Amino acid sequence: MRKRCEGKGKRRCCWQKISVWLWLLSMITTYAHAQLPSTSVGGRTRQSSVADSLYIEGIRAMRQAEFARAANTFGRAIEQDSLYMRAYLMRGYAKQFLNDTLGAFEDYNRALALNPRNFEAYIFRGQLARAARNFARANADFTAAISLCPDSMQAYYYRAMARIELNAIEEAIEDLTVIINSKTPFDEALSQRAACYALLGKDDLAMKDYSELIRRCEDAEAYRLRAAFYRRRKEYALALADLERALELSPNYPELLFESGTLKLGLGMKEKGLADVVKAQSLGYKPAKELLSKYYAKDKTVDSLRTYYAPQIVVEALAPEQIAAAKEIKLVSQAGTTVARANIASMRSGRAQDLFNHPVFKAARVGGPNLFGCNENALLAAAATDNSQTLGILEGSGLRAMPIQCIVILLQRRAQILKDPFIIELVREMAFLVDRINTQMQMAETSQTVDDARREAENAIRDIEEKIQQLREYMQAKNYEEKP
Repeated sequence: MRKRCEGKGKRRCCWQKISVWLWLLSMITTYAHAQLPSTSVGGRTRQSSVADSLYIEGIRAMRQAEFARAANTFGRAIEQDSLYMRAYLMRGYAKQFLNDTLGAFEDYNRALALNPRNFEAYIFRGQLARAARNFARANADFTAAISLCPDSMQAYYYRAMARIELNAIEEAIEDLTVIINSKTPFDEALSQRAACYALLGKDDLAMKDYSELIRRCEDAEAYRLRAAFYRRRKEYALALADLERALELSPNYPELLFESGTLKLGLGMKEKGLADVVKAQSLGYKPAKELLSKYYAKDKTVDSLRTYYAPQIVVEALAPEQIAAAKEIKLVSQAGTTVARANIASMRSGRAQDLFNHPVFKAARVGGPNLFGCNENALLAAAATDNSQTLGILEGSGLRAMPIQCIVILLQRRAQILKDPFIIELVREMAFLVDRINTQMQMAETSQTVDDARREAENAIRDIEEKIQQLREYMQAKNYEEKP
């Protein structure tokens, strides 16, 4: 019989790969909710009380990004109670923000010396080792974590990533297969296994995984991955077909436009290829700008395309796509209010154990700017036909199942096109709140209770709703016009 996670009860761990930075930020909230050490040990009651107060003060410093003060405060807590394992862990986090990698390792080692069966300590030290490119150390730590919590899909995923770096591809595939066959599979494991099969030259198995990924979540990123696979195999017609389908789903995805454009250029489709590259450049994609510089001085085709796709280079008037972006920002921001309220309402009404399948939770497991399942066209169509705000009800709205993350991603893309500094900053603040939601919910079944994660997510969604309202008011006051 498989062991459950020791010391944590019945929990499932299903993390998507997240950046070390976001992972560290998530720890701040995680350990703010962690149980403080018992003060019932004879002769240490008063000291532990002081240490607990210092620990909480350190958490506040971390939240304010005052990492030097946080490290110092956790150190003072340790002076009061030299067996305070949580303080060692949090001081390690603070030291990472201060680029003190060796100091962080020392604190993690001390935490594990105090409790060699602590699941989180192995995960955190393994993540630090992985960030430091010590993949053998990371692999060992994740293996230890799995021995303590065999149901942790998070630990299997991290170990798979470390094993890929160690060129232990077959072993990485084994870990990814465990995730895929588990009760809580996620799409990134499938795409990573496909990439591993491709590395081993097992193209049939890779193709099977890429196709299954598209079947599960027909979105632009899934098609983009399979297109890259086809391109490596020099099956250019199939690659182009996947890229075109991806662009149907996400027409303003600059990386997709650039990849489609360069493929078309390579196939001799010069005008269509340049059109895609110029549009990618107009969306702020730097590689597209660098490529166009090779053509600009000698090819008049680019001049005419610039005039259509990015006339701000030629005149001071708004480009056609900027006008379209402004209209879509108005539409999506209105839809965003509905989505935010629907997300909060469904979180409140559902049972705690159902949160894992909530749209916001599912989106959090993937995260990132190219979120699986965020279909731009479907969102815009639903927003255009939604009347929930007019009717004052959410029932029947096509936006009820849309996660707030998708709204913010689409607003980010349109803000990049419009290039309005106020909107860019406002949406950047929304994106930071989305990061908070993602990290909270990624941790929901490891170190926080589901209810804690739900409350934190609700608060962040309310903040996003307020910023969406600011955006709507700003857009109502603006008068965007396309000038000749």
